[in-house]
Amino acid sequence: MSDRLGMVQYGSDDEYGFLGRAYRTAKDLLTVNYDKLELIATSLLEYETLDGQQVQEIVRTGKFTPPPPAPQVDPPRGAPAGTPLPETPTKSAPPELPGLGTPAPATA
Repeated sequence: MSDRLGMVQYGSDDEYGFLGRAYRTAKDLLTVNYDKLELIATSLLEYETLDGQQVQEIVRTGKFTPPPPAPQVDPPRGAPAGTPLPETPTKSAPPELPGLGTPAPATA
């Protein structure tokens, strides 16, 4: 029951109204195009992804052209193990300042 509409009762022929018509339309579309739906499912199982153009091709023609195989690429490699590393410069001692002497603990 709705506050705005009150009690609503559908007749047996309008039991589901537009939902029933939408359901029938969807079911009819899937039934008529079942072969295309099956081809999309099979292609997804084999190739894992389809782009929009491939799906459009299946819907329009009912056929699927597989994508070209991916190029073979060698995995990346680092530097060979025998490659010497550059030497790092050594730190030089700080310069001695005149008149400051060596630090000593404070005396009381």
